[in-house]
Amino acid sequence: MISVEFRARGHRNIKATHPSTLEITKQDFVTETGDCIVLVDSELGASDLPEEFKQALKREGAVVLLEIRVGPYYEKILGKGSPDFILESDSMVFRTSNYVDSRTVMIRANKSARDLDRDLINELKKGREATVKLSVF
Repeated sequence: MISVEFRARGHRNIKATHPSTLEITKQDFVTETGDCIVLVDSELGASDLPEEFKQALKREGAVVLLEIRVGPYYEKILGKGSPDFILESDSMVFRTSNYVDSRTVMIRANKSARDLDRDLINELKKGREATVKLSVF
């Protein structure tokens, strides 16, 4: 297993209603239309992940775990890695589908933005800081 931990924060415009994706971005804002974005001002984007971590994500059969903690609230999302990952973006996207672009760090995720605990999302709407842990098995 290899893990990377980083910080990001919420924003008042977070909706977290997208049915198939969840996004974390280094941008410090989210517009009203960004319904998949759950965290902004992230310390890391896909391109910033350590090279060893990127290689683990690209390993055939890799299992990926995303953990988000905001105060007492916690979410975990499980999915898969892919040899097709590009990992060249300031954002990270976690997808329930198999679609891959430069932002994708997880496919076949078991949750999207709309599936996240609403108490956690309400805390993020207050601009709270989150601890994010991304692991590959």
